[in-house]
Order: sequence, then structure tokens, then C-alpha cells
Amino acid sequence: MTWVPGNKFVKVRKVLIVIVFTVAINICFLKLQHGGTEESTPLRPSASQLHQDEVQAIIMKSLYEPDVQITEVDQREVEHLPYSNGNRDIDLLRNEYQTLSQSGGDNIKTHNPPSPNDIEHPLAQENTPHKARSTDGQGKKLKKILVWNDYWKSKALWHKIFYEIIYDKCPHSSCILTTEKSQLQSSDAVLYHILDLHKEKYRVPEYRNPNQIWIAMSFEPPYILTYAGVDFPRLNGVFNRTMSYRQDSDIVVRHGRFTRIEERTKLPTFLGNWVGSHDDIEHRNYANGKRRLVAWFASSRGCKSQSNRETYVQQLQQYIPVDIYGSCGPFKCGIQKTIRNPYKVEHDDCYLLVSLAYKFILAFENSICEDYVTEKLYNNLKLNVVPVVLGGSNYSYYAPPNSVIDASQFTPKQLADYLQLLDSDDELYNEYFKWKRDFYVEANDGIPLICDLCDKLNQPQWETEEKVYTHFDTWVEGSCYPSYHGNESIPYATALKVRK
Repeated sequence: MTWVPGNKFVKVRKVLIVIVFTVAINICFLKLQHGGTEESTPLRPSASQLHQDEVQAIIMKSLYEPDVQITEVDQREVEHLPYSNGNRDIDLLRNEYQTLSQSGGDNIKTHNPPSPNDIEHPLAQENTPHKARSTDGQGKKLKKILVWNDYWKSKALWHKIFYEIIYDKCPHSSCILTTEKSQLQSSDAVLYHILDLHKEKYRVPEYRNPNQIWIAMSFEPPYILTYAGVDFPRLNGVFNRTMSYRQDSDIVVRHGRFTRIEERTKLPTFLGNWVGSHDDIEHRNYANGKRRLVAWFASSRGCKSQSNRETYVQQLQQYIPVDIYGSCGPFKCGIQKTIRNPYKVEHDDCYLLVSLAYKFILAFENSICEDYVTEKLYNNLKLNVVPVVLGGSNYSYYAPPNSVIDASQFTPKQLADYLQLLDSDDELYNEYFKWKRDFYVEANDGIPLICDLCDKLNQPQWETEEKVYTHFDTWVEGSCYPSYHGNESIPYATALKVRK
């Protein structure tokens, strides 16, 4: 005879299981909070961070699968996180994602051309605008630029870098591009990408025509080029023009810009108000619904950098939670954002997550160099989040007024205190978004803005000015500052002044 348990016994068993499970969870959570802190380092997945990783997976699962049911256990796990309010964050993410999904994801700027990440390989196409003509609208001969390096053919990067020129998107469309070395003598300028030139064993023509412009191009700081093995002294006396992020370059390339809103300004339009939003700024509370404090996306080589930003973050984590995404932390969201991995800010779920859930985002550069400001700043300025920056630039020149917080002006403890102050006072926090009344930010999804190349080539003085970078190595290497000192008792900017 088979014994069948009664309903009362089944109920008791269920209650016991729930009690045991709850006790186990609480014990584990207490251990994660208080145990093992001396052996773990903040940039590596500690036990508590792994717990947060599991919770974040629940949130991201909800984001990608709008029909998923969040269980009571999941909700309880989410509520354990600092700056979290259970399903409130999940519902917020889910609703926004559903809005984007119903629109087919087509929330591109309505009045702008396609992004360079939307197109194929124009330099390999025969019908691109830059090949279809040799003169501008007034009959003036266009400047021909020979892109020397062959590296672009295999990596398909050049068509993104030169997108604005290829598709006549610059204010003055006065250049054409070629990759045919047979056109060396007829070219007005020859463009050399420094990193690729090193990979191609420094193969350049034996002689330079005195009337021809040879341009050294690099968007990376010296530390990255040195790490790759570039021999700078070998390039002394080769170039007569430079093209980089530096303001003292002959041609200046930037990853973004901010522009004052005028009466006739036509602002970009997006379907969601989490990106590029300029609506109802005076009455909007940008802190509303946010229950997470700071996020950082980092995937640099070995999680080490010339700026030593990783040390600053480790010290900051002693005082406030910092959710680290990418290979340098336990949180994962999409792939690394680089020029090789096309993305669009307004279509990206990771930027969506940051804009809706976080109050601050760390935009720490990998090198402390003059004028080195990357897409880390401009992509995040498009969101409803406050960037915390660390770099060697004067950010009042690169960002709208009162739009960023400069970590170099604070010790990690001072920065933590200030962020907590803003976290506790919505009025103070919202002051960092008032700039949206008067300015808007242009960013190109990690693609450099390159129109200055054609503008400079068409300046008359360039045809007569004699110039050679005899000490190219000194010019390149003399633009950076020492890395973050690690001294928690004095702000980095103050320490730099002392060293000088």
C-alpha cells in the first residue's frame, strides 16, 4: 500500500523549504557583505560583486525578454542592492525597451545622414560621391588625398574614419580620397596612419616632393603607440604636417563637440527621452527612478593604464559602490565599444541601462595627455547621466558649462562625499543638466570628426608655408602628464602643480 502525504503535511514541508532557503540566502548575503574583504581587490570580482552580477543578470534578462516574470525571490535579490527599489528599476527598463522595440528600433536622427556605422565599405565602391567628381560646385579643383597605408583593406576602418569626406558631409566638401599609390605624384597630400606605418615596417616613398604635404595621423596617445612598439625617432624629419586630437596639431580631430542652441537650430530627434533629450528641462527631475550611483565601463589591456585610473577607482570603491562593467569588472553588458565594433548610442541597451538606472558614469581616460578627450565623454553627455571625468584636458573647453565633474580636483574620499551629497539632493543633482537649455552635444558613435582635414588643405598659406617636424619624437612624447599618483591625501590636480 502506497502512502500519500496529506495536504497539511505538504503545506508544512513547503513552509520549511521556504524558511531554510531564506535563512541560507541571508547567511550567504551576510558573509558576502562582511567576509573576505582583505583578500579581494576592488577591480576583481569579489563575492559581493558576483552577487550583484547575478542580480544585474536578472535586470538585463527582463530588459531583453519583456515577457519574463520576475519572481519574488528575484525581487528580493534586487532589493538587496544599494540604490535599488526592486521591480521599480526593472519596470522602468522594461517599459523603455518595449517602446524602442515597438518602434522597430528606428530612432535615428530624422534630419541627419546615416551614421558611418550604418554603411558598407565606400572606399571599395565605384559609385561613391568622392569618386564621381574632381571639382567642387564652383569649378575649383578638389584636393586629392592619398591614403597610404594598406591596413584599411583588411580591417575596414578607413571608410568609417573618412566618412564625412567620402559622403560630402563636411561644411566645405573640397577633397577627394584615393588609395592608389600610383597616384602619388598627382596627390596634394599623403596621409600616414602612424600605428599602421609601424606595422607596415615604415615603408614610405624615398623622397618627398617639396610641394606635397605629408601628414602624420594618430588618434591615440603616445603611451598606446609606445606600447605597440612605434619607433618615433625613426620618423624625425619625415612629415611636414600633423593630424591628431591635440589642439597644437596642424589638423585637429575630435570625437565630439557641443554647440549653442540658436533660434534656428534644428535639434536631433529621438523616440526615447533617455538620449539626446532637451524636453522640459526646467521641471524635469533627472534623479527620478535612479537607484544606482556610479557605473564604469572598462576593458583596457590587463586593466592597466598610463593614467592609473584603476587605482583611483579602487580607492573610490572604499567609500561608495562602483559597478564595473567589462573585462575589468564583474558586470557584463554587450561588447566593448570601439571603432571595430559598430554601435549607435541611441540603439544600445547598455547606454539605455546607464541613462535610466545610474546617476553618474566614470569617463576616465587611459592616458593623462593634453587635449586627449575621447567618445567616453561625448557619448555619455547625450544620456541623462553626469560624467565624472579624469584626464589631462581643460574640460571647460570640451564640455558644456557645469556638465561634468572633474575627479582630478578631488581626492577619492572627497569625490565620494560630493557624489553622495548630490545623490541626497535632487535640486543640486539637476543643476548638472541645466546646460541642456542652451547647448546640445554632437557625437559620432566613436567615429572621429575629421572635416578639419579638408578645411586646412584648402588654406592658401599651406601651399607656401615651409615646415618639417625635424624632432617628431619630441613633439609626440612631450604632451602627457605623470599618471595618477595614488596619494589619497591630495587631489591629483594639486599634486601636478607641486611637481611642476
